[in-house]
Amino acid sequence: MRKETQKVLILSLLGLVSVNLAAQQKVKRDTIKNIDEVVVTALGIKRQDKSLGYVAEKVNSDTFEETQNNNWAQSMEGKVAGLKVQTAGAGPLASSRITLRGEKSMVLDNNYALIVVDGIPLGNSTTGTGTPAYGAGSGGDVPIDLGNGLNSINPDDIESVTVLKGASAAALYGSRAANGALMITTKSGKSKNGKIQVTFNSYSSYDTVLKWPDWQYEYGQGTLAKNTAGQFYYSYGASADGVSTGGTSSAFGPKFAGQYYFQYDPTVGGQSKERQLWRAYEDNIKGFWRTGSTYSNSLSVESSNDKTNFRTSLTYLNNEWMMPNTGFDRLNFALSFAHQLTKKLKISTKFTFNKTSSDNLPATGYNNQSISYFMIFQNPNVDLAWYQPIWKPGQVQIDQIHPFSTFIDNPYLIAYEMLNGVDKKTIFGNITADYQFNKNFSLMLRSGLEVLNEKRTTKRPWSSANYAKGFYREQYIKNHEYNNDVLFSYKQSFNKFNISASAGGSIRYNQYV
Repeated sequence: MRKETQKVLILSLLGLVSVNLAAQQKVKRDTIKNIDEVVVTALGIKRQDKSLGYVAEKVNSDTFEETQNNNWAQSMEGKVAGLKVQTAGAGPLASSRITLRGEKSMVLDNNYALIVVDGIPLGNSTTGTGTPAYGAGSGGDVPIDLGNGLNSINPDDIESVTVLKGASAAALYGSRAANGALMITTKSGKSKNGKIQVTFNSYSSYDTVLKWPDWQYEYGQGTLAKNTAGQFYYSYGASADGVSTGGTSSAFGPKFAGQYYFQYDPTVGGQSKERQLWRAYEDNIKGFWRTGSTYSNSLSVESSNDKTNFRTSLTYLNNEWMMPNTGFDRLNFALSFAHQLTKKLKISTKFTFNKTSSDNLPATGYNNQSISYFMIFQNPNVDLAWYQPIWKPGQVQIDQIHPFSTFIDNPYLIAYEMLNGVDKKTIFGNITADYQFNKNFSLMLRSGLEVLNEKRTTKRPWSSANYAKGFYREQYIKNHEYNNDVLFSYKQSFNKFNISASAGGSIRYNQYV
């Protein structure tokens, strides 16, 4: 007699219950397993979320990849409680500041969170230039927003952002982190089995003016002056109709009702020879602006195995802003490399290079070198096309066309001749050595830097309201910061209890020129 034996298949896998099955059966049984989230805290220390004594919220890379825009920080609004991104609507490189849990000081610069990239603090001061926005009309300088540190971070390179709230959350960074910190971790190679993974991303976005003021096109330029018949009238220069009323920026002139007056004639550069139809040009402000565009292309290469991982990326972004002849170009290069030299020693490095350049960024604020200021005084009866030649015949680069006020500059002169250029190069990164003495004791040594070199140029042409004979200036900004950290850590587990302790220090050196 022959005894048949049944083959048994034993299934065992992390996260599943082990089961013994007859070989011919196919059964799957799931079990629920809680996985504790790991967040990056001060000095880049990774800890379980439940072990923290303060609030820490994490935003993953998907958030930034799905909502690509010039300002990646805005993608976090609504995803982190109490986080507010303050952005100056001041051009394509508008600076951004981040506050956590509201304002704490009347001094604005004392309210913002510290930005930390891979354990290294990043300077996020606003690199603007010029006098305060209001009241700058009579001064030589105007506000120009040249961006800040957040602009130098490529959203395609972000792995995650951990938001630490409260002074205790980032105590190791001193008073700079009194308002909390954003711990940004950049990507490293994750491709398995040594295979090389190549990723290409491309996106485009378009900008338009969101909302226009409700301008009136019922009355034209002029004062409340009346002619000998007691009627309101308009005259560009003195004429048979009366004294000149065309030198004002006010629109208290006659109502558009089919009348004919002596007006400005661009073909002669002065008063028309004949009376012309009194009419409104309803596109004489909106017609100046255009649809802005941003195009970005990013290429990354990464790979990893049991001992080594690396990732490198190259991103180019081109922006043409809504105001003619404004925009910027940005080039980002990032490198991440880590290698397990021995069982106890691991060496890693991450570096990012950013180059941002622009031939012209818009001036802002209440001053006569900004387009917004011109728009305030643009009258309904003035055609925008009258300004387009910019220069008077035979007076190129000498005398501009601005027939209605010598204080209000030609808008095309502002856009194409009043140039505010910037060429900014930033390098930041670190080199880290991690040594594991045993399963309980470890040592981390890290040296990091941020190097900023910036050139600014300001050009003002002849006949401009503030510079009758023109103006040119170059500024050179250098800001170098070096950080050196050492951290000794101890970890021990006793059944359900975990004990951890850390001791270390940080030295910071800053040089600003």
